[in-house]
Amino acid sequence: TWKYEDMEHAHSAVRQSPVPPIPADRVDALRRDLLVGSPGQVAEGIAAYEAAAGMPVHFIARSYFPGLDPAAQAETLELLGEVGALLRRMS
Repeated sequence: TWKYEDMEHAHSAVRQSPVPPIPADRVDALRRDLLVGSPGQVAEGIAAYEAAAGMPVHFIARSYFPGLDPAAQAETLELLGEVGALLRRMS
């Protein structure tokens, strides 16, 4: 929500807001609720969800964040490609 706090006044402005640190009380909840890790760990997590569901599941990977460095964006897309390749080999 931090990135939306100044939207009303930022219309047409070109600037990046610094990303605040994640509060310690949110870290555990995020680690529990998100699939984060190496491509192998993420693929295994998705496979575990499919096994629990008993059918194919559809995941949407959040891979763009405002202000994300273009090099980090490219690396993220490469890693997501690795996850997809691993999932294809698992099925």
